[in-house]
Amino acid sequence: MHFDRMAYGERIKRLRTGRELTQEQLAEKINVSRTYIVKIENGLQIGPIEIAIELAMFFDVSTDFLLLGKENYRVDRKQCLRMAIDILSELQAKL
Repeated sequence: MHFDRMAYGERIKRLRTGRELTQEQLAEKINVSRTYIVKIENGLQIGPIEIAIELAMFFDVSTDFLLLGKENYRVDRKQCLRMAIDILSELQAKL
C-alpha cells in the first residue's frame, strides 16, 4: 500500500460533501484557506501531517483511513461490541 495524493484528496472531498460542507466552510474549521482545500482535493498539495491530523480529528476518522484508505472494520466492530457490553453491564448492575 502506498500514498496516493489523488485518492487522499478524493477521500477528503467525500468526507466534506458527506457533511454538506463547502470548501470554504471546511477551510474555516481547520484554519486554512479555501485555495488550500481545493489544492488538496485536486491532489496538487498534501500539506503537513498536522493538517492531516486536523482533518482526521474533524471528520472522526483514522489517519490510516485518511492517508491510505485503510479501513479496519474488525477493530472497529470489536471496540463497538466491547462498548455495548460495558454499557449493558452497567445498566444491568443498576437494575
